[in-house]
Amino acid sequence: MWRFIANYFSAPMKNVAPTFVRKVHYRDLWTRIVLCIIAAHWLVSFGEPECIFELFLMGDYWRSLGGSWVIAFGLVSLVRWICLRLDQRLDWQHETAFKGVAQAVTGVGLLSLLAYLAAAVYFAAHGIDIRDTVNLSLDWPQVVAMLLVINLYYLVYYIVVAWRGERNAANLTTYRQVIIVQFAAKNIPVNVRDIAYFFRVGEENFLRTVDGTDYLVASALDYFEDILDPVDFFRVNRQFLVNFNSCQRYETIENDKLELIVSPAFKERIVISQKRASVFKVWIGR
Repeated sequence: MWRFIANYFSAPMKNVAPTFVRKVHYRDLWTRIVLCIIAAHWLVSFGEPECIFELFLMGDYWRSLGGSWVIAFGLVSLVRWICLRLDQRLDWQHETAFKGVAQAVTGVGLLSLLAYLAAAVYFAAHGIDIRDTVNLSLDWPQVVAMLLVINLYYLVYYIVVAWRGERNAANLTTYRQVIIVQFAAKNIPVNVRDIAYFFRVGEENFLRTVDGTDYLVASALDYFEDILDPVDFFRVNRQFLVNFNSCQRYETIENDKLELIVSPAFKERIVISQKRASVFKVWIGR
């Protein structure tokens, strides 16, 4: 793994093809909850003379802990959101310096300012002027340090997932060839070559076969995007994953978006965003 990390950061900026899927979902809700409790306790108890058991008996401790947890969880969730958005636009491997600057400015600089403003609002709600506290000299530097740790955590998370993706890709010989669908009380295997597309309606996901039959599927479209051959299937948007053989034509519409026409026909417009349009054209052109 360490050799992968070394190669990951030392790869040249140009003419290097990605060796792994860069799509990381950061599924760490419970990790965020627990770590924010620990961070909130650390922020509240730092510099206090009472031991932890004495703090547990103080009402002010629990009120401060709750407020600090809300702020900490909000900051961690914002860092996660920033990482997800930056991952869509920049690549750590090939745009390391630019993405590092963007991560530092947004994930540390901007959020440090937001943390200070949130603390000011919190103190104001309790009738205290933040300038009369030790927040700027004591608490705020700790928040900045915590943000640095959070950003480092998500960087390591990304690298580990990327490394696993590269390792799995090296061991992967075939993509999924059969999908199990639900019909009444039955579980029915459907061959991938018979699937026209997957689509989402409300909170439920379906696949439609080439003969126009719809089946309910238990997994999200993200799952099918990962297990199906990307040569044959393309994620058009959040609600649609299409098989190449079902694409009849596409048309350019407003703002350089595309409208995809498929077979069997789909009752809703299938719109490809401007950002995805160029990728789709490369995929459809083989």
